[in-house]
Amino acid sequence: MNADEYILQLPNLDLKNKELLPAYSGIYYVVDETGLVWYVGQAKNINKRWAGKTHHRLHQLAAQKKKSFRIYYELVATGFLDEAEKQRIEKYNPHLNGSKVKTKKVRPAETLLRETLAAISDFAFILGIEPPRQNDPLYVQKCIDFRQDWRVRKKILPLSVIHIGINLADMDEVTEDWQAKEAFLRNIFQPRKSYANKWESSSGFRFYLTGRRLVVNGYAIEVCTVNKNVTELITTYHSQTLTGIAFKAIDNDSLEILKQNCCKTEGDLYIPANFSGEFVKLNHQSLQRILPYETDPIKVVFNESIDVKGGKFLLQQIAQDFKTGKRGIGSRSNKTDISSLLTARGIDITRYSKLMYTGNLQTERIYIYVKCFAGDLREPLGKKDINLSTEQGDKKTSVPISNMIQGSKGLRGQNFNHDNLPYKYIYIRATVDRLAWLLFEPYLSDFAKVELSENEGYINKVYISAKKFIVPAKINIEIDNNSSISIPFGPKDGMKYEEAIQLIRERLQNSGIANLKTTFTRESIKT
Repeated sequence: MNADEYILQLPNLDLKNKELLPAYSGIYYVVDETGLVWYVGQAKNINKRWAGKTHHRLHQLAAQKKKSFRIYYELVATGFLDEAEKQRIEKYNPHLNGSKVKTKKVRPAETLLRETLAAISDFAFILGIEPPRQNDPLYVQKCIDFRQDWRVRKKILPLSVIHIGINLADMDEVTEDWQAKEAFLRNIFQPRKSYANKWESSSGFRFYLTGRRLVVNGYAIEVCTVNKNVTELITTYHSQTLTGIAFKAIDNDSLEILKQNCCKTEGDLYIPANFSGEFVKLNHQSLQRILPYETDPIKVVFNESIDVKGGKFLLQQIAQDFKTGKRGIGSRSNKTDISSLLTARGIDITRYSKLMYTGNLQTERIYIYVKCFAGDLREPLGKKDINLSTEQGDKKTSVPISNMIQGSKGLRGQNFNHDNLPYKYIYIRATVDRLAWLLFEPYLSDFAKVELSENEGYINKVYISAKKFIVPAKINIEIDNNSSISIPFGPKDGMKYEEAIQLIRERLQNSGIANLKTTFTRESIKT
């Protein structure tokens, strides 16, 4: 049954923003864009019921790729929840209530490891196996002192660690295109939601600057990169297996040579200029702890079938894609040159050029400021106090530094609440292509702005938890079936999202710009 006036007048939000649901008891309704009621449920704490991925119907709703859902909710005292839920289900006959709960299949981390090993075996080798780090308290303390916490996290300490090195020289023999090599490694180690565990990164964004680790069947697998000057020291490899996958391992003599000449960071095996300095000594000590790899220690429990494609084949394919333009800059489409449109409309194409933050005149982006559909950022998400990152002596708050409010009056390093905050409005800062903004500014200037007044402040990222933050709504515009231009936007005069996009559509339809296609992306919560 479709939602009636009783449901539609209730407070509601997009399913993607479920983290913003209130923390009180009540009845909730999941309704699609056509008004069909999919599910009715009860909760003593609606926010907690929908937190994370715990709701038992979330997988079924997420599987409806062409549907968009909203959650409507009403306050009901806990003592009346059962009766109220029963009445609402009988009245609306929801689509999912009473149907079988479908669960998402979770694949074992063992399978992820075996797939990864099969993909990198052409370029990798087993360096050795390290005994549990908890047995070496001096090493653990040194890691803590030098902020090498990734090495000694609680879940890792009791595990033996198998070390794998990726030989960059072997990859160079296939291609010297660094973009192709980076894309290959990024694809291999990217997070995969369907697995019980995932490859974790120590830090950074590029693989060459970071290690990778996976916990599997009571062992930790750590992967680092190895340059040519190090691999030239290796004299002999011998055939081995890891989780049943054929792999090569260095012999004991080669390991001893590396221990004498090299150091090991979280993500790199390297030859230092000298062995002075405590940090270099720590990296040298980390290599000394590794023992020769003699037999496959990981018991294969599930032994699922895997897709085995050699690394050389995959890397060659990726390199060819970069060469032919299927990957890389401009691979998805040819960017529309809108300079002629700007000139024809008498728009100065150098406007805002002094505000650019990167790139040259034709490709740079500029900062843009939008309000938040989720609520007034002076009181984020219903919390009175705006908690900013502060530093008082040795004390630091756990709130991300990018959550600080900034503006012409400053505010770094202080705490402010609604009563003493000297800004009338708070915006989220995003970026936009400068030329695209020049073309569409006449139609979007009250939904976003380039410059703030002295009474307006901004936040780079609005965090609602330690990891989750609000991503502004966006309009995606295609001109002549060419590349899409993405422009963030927020509410105007308290408008709801649906009202905002209706007004924007009307304006663009009357803009006189031919062959426009527009799609909209709601404000959402991301990690």
